[in-house]
Amino acid sequence: MDPQKFDVFFNKLAATIKLSDIYAKEANSKTNKKIIDLNKPLFDALDLFENQEELFISDKLSVKRTQLMNHPFKVLFYLLIIQIEYQLYKIQKENEPSKKEKLQILTFNELIKGFLDNKELMQKQVIYKSKKEFKEDLKAISSFRNIIMHSNRKMQLSLEYKTIIKRKQQLMKLINALNEIRKAIEAK
Repeated sequence: MDPQKFDVFFNKLAATIKLSDIYAKEANSKTNKKIIDLNKPLFDALDLFENQEELFISDKLSVKRTQLMNHPFKVLFYLLIIQIEYQLYKIQKENEPSKKEKLQILTFNELIKGFLDNKELMQKQVIYKSKKEFKEDLKAISSFRNIIMHSNRKMQLSLEYKTIIKRKQQLMKLINALNEIRKAIEAK
């Protein structure tokens, strides 16, 4: 999907999944309750859970960190990963149109390898300062992709929550860098 259209689509969809609509449960905790906006989009609220197990959306309703990684939430990550895969394909196709047929059958990891093998593509963006950093983020997202794509795998949020936040940040950074590269290629 075109980067601008994807941004609009993703933001609209992410904004529809609110903490209160899907995840609110009766609060059991007696701790100090700092109440957050019950209409806060779930994807935006993800970062708020980094240092808290539970967020309160009213005196009686709360959302716990362990409730997050269910199907609607994973769909948002899925969309971001699909967009990265699509951008890797489009960048390589637009950069070398003669490889279109070969690119269509490549796996996600093969698209990543082909992208990283082309030094010129890396130079068309300024978000990543080194190829190593770009490669590390792509590798992390490739592994995360398997967790997101296979819905029967459960995340151990108590152990991996900071990783989930990091993957969200990496996904957003990768999308921005790939958008820069694609714009540079289209401007040729």
